[in-house]
Amino acid sequence: MIVKTENLSREFVRGKNQFYAVDHVNLEVEEKELVAIMGQSGSGKSTLFHMLTGILKPTEGKITVLDHEIEKMNDRQLSVLRGGDLGYIMQGKNLLQNLTVMENILLPLSLGKNRKPDKERITYLTELLGIQNMLSEYPANLSGGEQRRVAIARTFAQNPKLVVADEPTSSLDMENSEIIMKYFQKMAKEGTTILVSTHDREFANYADRCLWMKKGKLEKRELE
Repeated sequence: MIVKTENLSREFVRGKNQFYAVDHVNLEVEEKELVAIMGQSGSGKSTLFHMLTGILKPTEGKITVLDHEIEKMNDRQLSVLRGGDLGYIMQGKNLLQNLTVMENILLPLSLGKNRKPDKERITYLTELLGIQNMLSEYPANLSGGEQRRVAIARTFAQNPKLVVADEPTSSLDMENSEIIMKYFQKMAKEGTTILVSTHDREFANYADRCLWMKKGKLEKRELE
């Protein structure tokens, strides 16, 4: 089992009200699966992914990712994991602004297992994603969609065993979204486990299975 959560919850306080952003979620993801979690904005998908990758601690419950008990790891251990076997594509613009595109792509390798860059892999990714002519640019000179593609290249350049991708096709046009979905499907077949959150119902045609998240709860059913 690559990912397993047991009664995973995260509670927040808003004013005088307490609520569960993630409400006792039990999730299992097997090796080589491409799993899509569908749901509207505010349903809890990003909170769930933040906990799976150790950015946010759960209120209760247990998280096992790649045989690691995530909630028990310290920041240094989590950084090494996220620079190696665990890749996380976060929502929004999350490139380091003072680094070039190429430096951003290479960054996880320097923070993780100190592996040498696979030049052939990086060339393939940058050409696939159409960013090969932007490698010396800084993020401020890129559109939101271009920055998104750089973040995807950065994650897969480290050759992780598991990729957690939060809305990876946001800010992308249909052509680039299709390229990403096909690439995710290809990588899952080749051995990379991928967990995706998305509004894009087209992902249902590429994923091995889809789950629905609503008001912090996760369930398997027909998409609404």
